[in-house]
Amino acid sequence: MKTKQNILFRFSGGKADNKELGFGHVYRCLNLAKSLKEHNLFFIIEDYGGVEKIINEAGFSQIFRLSNNIKQKSDVEKTIKIIKEKSIDKVIVDKYKIKISYLKKIKKFTKIIFISDLKKIDFPVDLVINGFIGLDETIKKNKFNVPVLAGIKYQIIDKKFQTVTKSSKKFKLVTSFGGFDEHGISNIVINEIIKLKPKFKTKIILGPGTKNFRKITNEERKFISIIKKTRDMKKEISSAEIGLCSGGLTSYEFVSQKMPFGIICQEKHQIETAIEWEKQKMAINLGIINEETNQKVQVFLEEINNIKKSTKLRRICDGRGSKRVSKAILNLK
Repeated sequence: MKTKQNILFRFSGGKADNKELGFGHVYRCLNLAKSLKEHNLFFIIEDYGGVEKIINEAGFSQIFRLSNNIKQKSDVEKTIKIIKEKSIDKVIVDKYKIKISYLKKIKKFTKIIFISDLKKIDFPVDLVINGFIGLDETIKKNKFNVPVLAGIKYQIIDKKFQTVTKSSKKFKLVTSFGGFDEHGISNIVINEIIKLKPKFKTKIILGPGTKNFRKITNEERKFISIIKKTRDMKKEISSAEIGLCSGGLTSYEFVSQKMPFGIICQEKHQIETAIEWEKQKMAINLGIINEETNQKVQVFLEEINNIKKSTKLRRICDGRGSKRVSKAILNLK
């Protein structure tokens, strides 16, 4: 019988303005946690709103909360205390703008895995995971001689996306701008759809932290369907032909279903991802949200029937990243 490992996740997220947080790191860690659920899992988090509830709904309850914007010294002290009390074998960190000094201090007490983004791979840990579309699919060493699982093969999305749903498409377009949608992109899309009054139907997926979204009338419901929250993103995505998102995890989910899509970046760090998807001819890059976004969305909607012609449908994300990553973590000695 295999010995259960004690694994601690460290991440931040929630409804925080100007923090570049949202729920992306939360969902990515939960996707991985579901592949590790036979082991003893613990979570230490900064919760800016709604994170603990999402973790609970995913079936996990061993949660430790840190104060938001915690200083590194206190963060390290509390994390090490939990490592000792719970005999933690491995810590998985998924945190934007991490400090190298934090990783080095935690590494003195246990094995540490870091989940990174874009082309950043040089971290002094025991294993680096980076499923960015712009990296070659390979296992290599970084400048610290640490193994790196790189490329889309290791992108951590929900294991439900391992299969492609071929059901009839009730919607032409499905949109999702993360769990928070800080800049109200959903409202921009809704307004432009209402102006256009298209013959096709659009599904708007709102995240758990989305606020101040535009209410729609009974007449507008003829071509707009609002999903306030979902626990089955694959089911919602699979009912449409074309997607529109912000370039985070959802873009990889779209690709797993062989769905062409557009990208409206919410933050500067998403621009590199959008450029890469467009370079691969998998998506249309509408740029970062600004005063021109309304017009770009209008053009996107007007030209939606030509999107498939201008993109190349390839299933380069097979939805098995969580399985590959979890296996590598468990085998880490």
